[in-house]
Amino acid sequence: MNQDILFFIYADEKNLPSVSSSSLHLELDSSLFPTLNKLYIKLNKELLFGGDFGNNLDALFDSMTDLSWLKEKKFRLIFKNSEQLLKDEDEDTIFDFLNTLNDIGISINDEPMFSEQTRTMKFYFDSNSRIEQLLDDSYLIWEICQ
Repeated sequence: MNQDILFFIYADEKNLPSVSSSSLHLELDSSLFPTLNKLYIKLNKELLFGGDFGNNLDALFDSMTDLSWLKEKKFRLIFKNSEQLLKDEDEDTIFDFLNTLNDIGISINDEPMFSEQTRTMKFYFDSNSRIEQLLDDSYLIWEICQ
């Protein structure tokens, strides 16, 4: 299992990784996603999952661990206003979502060595005590992006 850190907290946008032709940075305003259903709609639209996307965590995992239709190999989901992320969902649903992101990152980052080109997936959240506590309570490893 790859031990790379998948979750990052940033205090300043200048600490985010630079954009390149091989990377896709998807910035998400968390205040627009009080529920998972609203987030599914946005991710489906931005990442071109298609009309048969199932709008559930299993479908999210399946779609995000494929992404073969996109030319980019480095994927960064950047959550702004993350103190409001999924604010209308219960805590267990939020934990399930964060753990699904973790599973997605592990799956992508641990692709076989014979893969055509290494792909990576990382998740960035703006600094606030709520998201730090949610990540801690989900037993997910994160670090400050510097």
